[in-house]
Amino acid sequence: MKTFPLSRLLLGLASATLGLASSHDHVPTPQPRVIQTAPVARTVVNEGAPLTLTVTATGEGSLNYQWYRNNRLLPGATGATYTDEATLYSEQGSYTVLVSDNNGGTRATGFVNVLIPN
Repeated sequence: MKTFPLSRLLLGLASATLGLASSHDHVPTPQPRVIQTAPVARTVVNEGAPLTLTVTATGEGSLNYQWYRNNRLLPGATGATYTDEATLYSEQGSYTVLVSDNNGGTRATGFVNVLIPN
């Protein structure tokens, strides 16, 4: 005698009673997060000038963003765009954004050189 999990039996009963799709019908799988536009790989700014980095992404449900500089979390940098109004020399380095949704996260990285004006 073949046995079935209770959840499958209940789904079959609900499908028969309510006319729902059977367990053999295609169930869509969640779409993964995709970084469509990553931060520019090499961005050069003069010290004291503004810096703006942007990421464009798609995913399942609402997206969450967190920016990092040299693998350190940038507090409050939680949007698709990161802006620093007056970049300091000490702020050059690798900028990474973590984009996450209900199914996990993915990262995109760009490097920023800050130049000291002559």
